[in-house]
Amino acid sequence: MLGLALLMALANAAQGAPKRERAERAKDAPAALDLPETPAQLELEAAWRTDPEGTGAELPPEALGPARMVALLRRQDGGRALALAIMRFDAPNPAAWRASTRAAYVAEVEAAVVKACAARADARGARVRKRAILELSGVPALDLELLDERGARRWFRFVFFRTYAIVATIELDAGGTSAQRATARRAIQGFTVERNWQR
Repeated sequence: MLGLALLMALANAAQGAPKRERAERAKDAPAALDLPETPAQLELEAAWRTDPEGTGAELPPEALGPARMVALLRRQDGGRALALAIMRFDAPNPAAWRASTRAAYVAEVEAAVVKACAARADARGARVRKRAILELSGVPALDLELLDERGARRWFRFVFFRTYAIVATIELDAGGTSAQRATARRAIQGFTVERNWQR
């Protein structure tokens, strides 16, 4: 789980990267983004733009299993820059698939996320505000919303396939409006699993 915590810290660092306008980008992003080598998919509003420099990066060997950044998307919303990072790490998740071990497994994931966020100087006092265990087309998943002492929020959605996990995360700094929080929640909820995928 230490590797999972490192991945969460890396995702948040990517969100803080400076934004750049790209004239060559099309005006409208596609409504759905297919992610490579997975039945996970991302449905987003047109204002989100992919950042090609944020994809394909190998994460450090301390990560839990071979890991990489799958996609990085950015959006301007009311003067605030939002970034949505999607990461994949190749490690089995059998405990997430068994009813008898699922609760303990997601508690371990949750603790790793809180620890990773709390280790950052700009996320002191991070705590879980909301938590939900769910299934997406039969795949176990976990939603977390964290709030730190400054008022910044972080959202995570973990999708636990049998041999790998794929994670979406987004951050909104303190002072974000209710509309911006709604935008972030919609982005996380748009990270899902194709229907009728073959398990």
